Amino acid sequence: MAEQRSMALGPDARGRWWQRPWVSLTAVCLIALGVRLAALPFVAKPELTFSKYPTLALEMLRGQGQAQTAFSASPLYLYFWILMHHLFPGFQGAAVLVQMGLGALTCVGVALAVECWAGRWAGVLVS
Repeated sequence: MAEQRSMALGPDARGRWWQRPWVSLTAVCLIALGVRLAALPFVAKPELTFSKYPTLALEMLRGQGQAQTAFSASPLYLYFWILMHHLFPGFQGAAVLVQMGLGALTCVGVALAVECWAGRWAGVLVS
């Protein structure tokens, strides 16, 4: 019965491609990532770089430094930097790019939450 109804309505019975939910979420993610990448040349200056956590992560990898004492640094962010040092040794820019990607995914999460509460376009506009 549903197949007959779908065929009777024509090929556009499921809606246009831009009306599907994944399209708006993909657009939110790509716009958020694009804004972050566009800002990268302005924020990736050495005088603006906060070097406490990369330095503590390297010290912790060597088994020394302030990172060994309790409450001297945020442990999850420190472990994130340790992971980045293991995956991309000597390239601190990779951690910045990973953080940009995580920030863009956070925008998608916000869009999903607002979409559940107030509708799809509210979710897209809030993000």
